[in-house]
Amino acid sequence: MQPAITAQLILTRLEQKVSLNNAKLLLDSAKISTGLVTENGIELTNEQAKSLCLKLINQGGPAFQVGQAIYKEYLM
Repeated sequence: MQPAITAQLILTRLEQKVSLNNAKLLLDSAKISTGLVTENGIELTNEQAKSLCLKLINQGGPAFQVGQAIYKEYLM
């Protein structure tokens, strides 16, 4: 069974690529763009997780790598 996808999981993965502040900025901008209003520890639905991952992929750079990895790992 796969662990639940949360914004905190995505933030943790982003922190492995960039600084904490940059990770928060990347995640927050993706959340705002998708209209997602949720706390970081709340489990995301598959639809929310997909849209958040796709937005990260569209941002490019480290966000692309994280979004793609999470999408492949959890949503395919």
